[in-house]
Amino acid sequence: AKKDFDTAIRYYNESLDNLFLYWEETHTLQAGLDLADCYRTLAEVYLQTGNNEEALDNCREGLDIDQELFKRYKTDTAKNRLALDHRLLEDIQALCRRDNAT
Repeated sequence: AKKDFDTAIRYYNESLDNLFLYWEETHTLQAGLDLADCYRTLAEVYLQTGNNEEALDNCREGLDIDQELFKRYKTDTAKNRLALDHRLLEDIQALCRRDNAT
């Protein structure tokens, strides 16, 4: 809300470190959901800064986690999140294509 993107990026990256360790230790549904959420949110922050390549990388990381969650748990939540991930990925890829075309 304050548009302090550098601070937000720093905090989300610190969160990613902790969430990734939690995921690696437990591989629970909640750990995966939290990790994928953090990647997705970081992707959205990078979009706000115009860093579409970083946004794309983080979106793909979140998508990978959500795909693993769906394969493992087969929940409606995981299925719905995959749809959201794919929409965000398509939007980011379109922005990257536009950037490369100019």
